[in-house]
Amino acid sequence: MRYADGLKTYFSTVEVRKAMSDTFVLSLQSLGREIGSLQEHSLQIRPIAEWSTEVAQWLDQDFPIRVELQSLTDGVLVSVAGELGWTALCSRCAEEVRGSTPLNAQDVFFYPDSPVVTEAEEDEEFYLIENDSIDLEPFVRDELILGLPTLPLCSPDCEGLCDVCGEPWAKLPEDHAHEEIDPRWSALAVFAEKLDSSEEMNK
Repeated sequence: MRYADGLKTYFSTVEVRKAMSDTFVLSLQSLGREIGSLQEHSLQIRPIAEWSTEVAQWLDQDFPIRVELQSLTDGVLVSVAGELGWTALCSRCAEEVRGSTPLNAQDVFFYPDSPVVTEAEEDEEFYLIENDSIDLEPFVRDELILGLPTLPLCSPDCEGLCDVCGEPWAKLPEDHAHEEIDPRWSALAVFAEKLDSSEEMNK
């Protein structure tokens, strides 16, 4: 790849990430710091590849979510609600599965100068308010990653795959079966095939 092409790709990625981040950034100027003040927002969010797992992936489309902000003494209580779709392969039969996961979460974004933050232990982590605004992206991302299924199933009673032919049992007839030969007779079967071949050659 040429240097100029590499730069073009890099800046395109940065622009996409910036546009995505801007979607999640909400100003608190109109909310104010009066305790109990409320504010609601409706957003359209599109999960990115990094929010998926090897087992399941979020659908590449916009999903509506509702955000409620409530002013507290030391910060803002953030509540998000919505439902997002995903796709995966059944953990038993490997057929495609589509489903959805509700997004219902609450957490507090603290002001950096609040005692909760300034007096906390060094290893404690908080969602923080910066420049009188909150960035919902890390909060939503953490919730969505936890919301994906770890063992997706096409149906609760999925029987998986036939251990002989590898086809999904759901696609096979009810009388599907394979003839099983006792391994003790396998050598005899090979001998019988050789005997038949020898007789054919001697005719």
